[in-house]
Amino acid sequence: MQSYLRLSSLTIHILLNDIPNFISPARANYFGDLVKKETGKSAIEYIHLAVIGRVKDLLMGTDKTVSEIAYEVGFQYPHHLSRMFKKIAGCSPLEYRAGLS
Repeated sequence: MQSYLRLSSLTIHILLNDIPNFISPARANYFGDLVKKETGKSAIEYIHLAVIGRVKDLLMGTDKTVSEIAYEVGFQYPHHLSRMFKKIAGCSPLEYRAGLS
């Protein structure tokens, strides 16, 4: 499961947007239970952590703007990424990048 979620930002984007479209509610519950069993976190929490991990990699390894990174990992609005990043990482994406210098 963890290797599947690490494949790419596209995978994460598909998971966030399409799971309800291709699995029944019973299977969605199974998916959530499986993620909880394997990781100790809810499915959405695990996916959010995977997204933020990918964003951190992009902040460290590229000169892309936060907006470019947000679109790359599947956010429609960059400020949603900034809000989630701050909630999970405790600082803004720009503060995180500046702390790496």
